[in-house]
Amino acid sequence: PIPVEGRKESGGGDNFHGFVTQDLFKTIDDRYKTSDRRIMMGHSFGGLFGVHCFMKNPDDFDDYLLLSPSISKRADYLETAFKEKIASNTTLKNQFYYSVGSESTRIMRGALWLYDGLSQANENIRWQFELVEGTNHGSVVPISFLNGLKFIFEEQE
Repeated sequence: PIPVEGRKESGGGDNFHGFVTQDLFKTIDDRYKTSDRRIMMGHSFGGLFGVHCFMKNPDDFDDYLLLSPSISKRADYLETAFKEKIASNTTLKNQFYYSVGSESTRIMRGALWLYDGLSQANENIRWQFELVEGTNHGSVVPISFLNGLKFIFEEQE
């Protein structure tokens, strides 16, 4: 979401967030039968973008599925702000599922501060963290996607 030195394709998170919430939502709603429920699913840098969306405006999405989010040293700027937003906002009502495989230290570091922040959440935020043993950054996706959807929709069964 923010420019990272040495990665010319990085940055533009606010612009992309605006495109998704203002243009893409409208286009999809105009063309297809939809519900009001919005689910943000992102893998790797898409997971990082999911955290960015939550920080920008958590109400844009009801549910967040972050699969092996690439929240690393480059995204440490989010850690304090995420924890403050979670701890200070008693009106948040999102569902939050995130997972990692048997990951590198870089991926695991972000997963741990997400865990720490969500542990401070009010009771209206329903969340789950899953460590999927025997998977890696890529292979964790299908298992986590299914488990995340089960988590989100289990109350409706």
